[in-house]
Amino acid sequence: MSDAEAAFLTFLAKDIAENPHRLVAIDQEVVRNIEKLVGDVDIDLDAALSMDDE
Repeated sequence: MSDAEAAFLTFLAKDIAENPHRLVAIDQEVVRNIEKLVGDVDIDLDAALSMDDE
């Protein structure tokens, strides 16, 4: 795990501990809408970004 990932997870854990009332479950309608938007999109997370993407 990178330092950035560890820092983000630490931040997230702290925020959840301090603000548990802000947690909201994702319902099936939200999941369906996300799948409609990106269900057919293939992403290679290991691919380098092009100069246009940065």
